[in-house]
Amino acid sequence: MKRLYQERKKNNALSSVFADAVTDYLLLLERHYPQSSVLKMVGDRYKLSSVERSLLYRGIAARDEAMKREEKLAEPLLIKGNELHIGGYNLLITIGSYLNGNLVFVSNDSVLRDASEIHGKVFRTQLFDKAIQLLFAWLDSARPASVDFYFDEPVSHSGDLC
Repeated sequence: MKRLYQERKKNNALSSVFADAVTDYLLLLERHYPQSSVLKMVGDRYKLSSVERSLLYRGIAARDEAMKREEKLAEPLLIKGNELHIGGYNLLITIGSYLNGNLVFVSNDSVLRDASEIHGKVFRTQLFDKAIQLLFAWLDSARPASVDFYFDEPVSHSGDLC
C-alpha cells in the first residue's frame, strides 16, 4: 500500500518549473495567442508532462475569460428552491477522478476540474456508480427546485445514462 501511495504521489507531483510555465502560459493567453499554440510552446519549453499540460489547458484561462466564467457560478445557498443545470459527464468524471485518486484541482475560474483526460473512454462502473450516488446525496441536501442534466451525445451509452 505504501508503494502504491508513493507511485500516486509521484505521478501527481508537479515539476519544479511548473509555476514558471503557468506564468508564461497566462502571459501569452493574455496577449491573445491561440491556446493550442501556447500550450505546445510552453509545454515543450518546460518539458511538461501530459498531466501538467492538462492542468494548463483545463485550469488556466485569460483573466477576463476566467472572471466571465466565475460570474456564472451559483452560490451554494442560492441553489435551494431554484433551477439547477449540470454538465453530467463533466461533473461525474470529476467526482470519479477524485474517488480514483487522480489529480483534481480548482482552476483560475474557481471551477473544480480534473486532469484525468477521460474523453469518452471507459470509466470503471463502480466509480461511476459511486459518483452518481454522491451527486444525488448532495442534490438531496441542496434541494434545488429542479435539475437539468446535460450529457454529450458523442459519448457512448449517453442515452442509457439519461
